Amino acid sequence: MADLDIVITASAPSEAPTFDSVSKFAILERPSLTMPFNVTGSPAMSVCCGYTSAGLPLAFQLVGKPFDEATVLRAAHAYERATPWRSIRPTSPPS
Repeated sequence: MADLDIVITASAPSEAPTFDSVSKFAILERPSLTMPFNVTGSPAMSVCCGYTSAGLPLAFQLVGKPFDEATVLRAAHAYERATPWRSIRPTSPPS
């Protein structure tokens, strides 16, 4: 990352699952694309970048240089201000 300010990567391998489809051991069943940055301590955050046709959120992840949380937060804030996703909420499942 010496020549990069920020890296953009996927937050998850697919759309978010519904609450009732998540098993007790779900963390072990799906790959974690955030884990490498959790382990290295790199500042990272997921940002909503849209919704599936079923209304489930999609996200990407911004990753910065060690101890440069401010750049990650500024980039996320700029993206949220420039796109409509922040103001849209997921649809609720029928009762």
